[in-house]
Amino acid sequence: MNKFMLFALVLVMSGCSTLSKVSKLKDQDIVVSLDKSPCATKCSVYNIKVYNNGYVVYEGLTNVEKYGLYAKKISQADLNQIKSDYDKNDFMGFDDQYPNPDPDMPTIVMVYNKDMKVKKITGGLNRPQKLLDLQRMLEMLIRSEGFKQLKAYEAKTTSIQTDKDENAEKTPVTYILDSEIIIELNPNVFMAQWLQKYSQYQIQLMRRVGENTPLWVITYNKTTIDPKDFLEKIKQDPQVKSAEFNKSTTPR
Repeated sequence: MNKFMLFALVLVMSGCSTLSKVSKLKDQDIVVSLDKSPCATKCSVYNIKVYNNGYVVYEGLTNVEKYGLYAKKISQADLNQIKSDYDKNDFMGFDDQYPNPDPDMPTIVMVYNKDMKVKKITGGLNRPQKLLDLQRMLEMLIRSEGFKQLKAYEAKTTSIQTDKDENAEKTPVTYILDSEIIIELNPNVFMAQWLQKYSQYQIQLMRRVGENTPLWVITYNKTTIDPKDFLEKIKQDPQVKSAEFNKSTTPR
């Protein structure tokens, strides 16, 4: 057996071993979890579970970079840090429900099991900032190295559906450019300072929309946050007067 075949066999056996261990995990062993539901347009759908033995399991379902079931084991120190973050942010002290103001937006369900006391919080982007920070922490965790794919899923994407008619071939098609957002800031808000607020998303100023207008086009790194989530976050910013995805129109 050559070295390549031996290496491949080791990888397969390692993956099978991990799958066997993960399949034995039970819901009562979950320390924290996050489930993101579908929305009316193109939102990512996935779930994250962190277990008391250190296993982190991620399942990517729709509109995600990685489709399928993935897992890795983190250290006890890392697991303790996750628990500490939930405690420092007073997860147990928040309301159980934050009504989603926009039914077209995704619903997020977060769970924390502390000493057999389970706290479940459901809501959208209107949840308190500390809860959004905890969600961000888990999303950064599943982007870290070391995850093994246990099951492969077929890629599934959703998009805004458009009605077709007999003149469709003559009708221009409008595409949403969700990596670009057109914004208008409120008076007396300095663009440079405002951009700094969102530096974690690698936000950049691209251009002004037309001469002598208050509208600007910004771009950001789509891998750091779901586009629809980011747009909603900006819309809720009190320094922003208006925000919408940029669009591109082409003939059919």
